[in-house]
This record gives sequence, C-alpha cells and structure tokens, in this order.
Amino acid sequence: MGVSGYALAFASLMLICGSRGDNFGRKRLMLIGVVIFCASSDFLCSRLMCPPWPRRLARVATP
Repeated sequence: MGVSGYALAFASLMLICGSRGDNFGRKRLMLIGVVIFCASSDFLCSRLMCPPWPRRLARVATP
C-alpha cells in the first residue's frame, strides 16, 4: 500500500510540475523548488525539532 501511494503521488506531481515547467521555464521552476525546499527544511529542522514533542511523536508513529 505504501509503495502504490508513493507512486501515485510521484506520478501526479510529475505531471503537474512538467506542465508548470513548460509554462514558466525549467530553470525558474527549479530555482523556486530549491528555495521552497531550503526554506521548509530550515524551518522543520531548526524550529520544530527543538522541542522534544516531535521526536516523541515520530517514535510513536513509526512501528
């Protein structure tokens, strides 16, 4: 079930991002994606991982 959900999400995002790349240009879309990834990674790693509750939640959520 997990693999098929991943494949569905990947295929749908590939179609959406491919059409956006045709509209806006590949380089611009790549730069936007890198900026969003870096900003969200910085937010998640530095802001949310400071308190102990995300680590506890991650331990409970993983089997």
